[in-house]
Amino acid sequence: FEVDEGEIIKGETPCDYSWKFTSVIVNGVATVVEDQDERLRGLRLISDKYSPGKGVMITPEIMEKNKHVWIIRIDVEEMAGKKSPA
Repeated sequence: FEVDEGEIIKGETPCDYSWKFTSVIVNGVATVVEDQDERLRGLRLISDKYSPGKGVMITPEIMEKNKHVWIIRIDVEEMAGKKSPA
């Protein structure tokens, strides 16, 4: 699993441009979550990440209607990151 984010740093000339970034690479074991309470908690966390404060709107009833949604947990075994000096 890898997460990157960054931004272009403009320079006077094309050769003076740079890239400011952070990067994290995670290795581990991915497991489909079967436990309903853990599925609910996972979907609420994902919802809050992308729609802050809306996770509480995910109810067991909504989960029941959306059984096709899989929640996959990654148990981290190794993690490495780096950040640009820019």
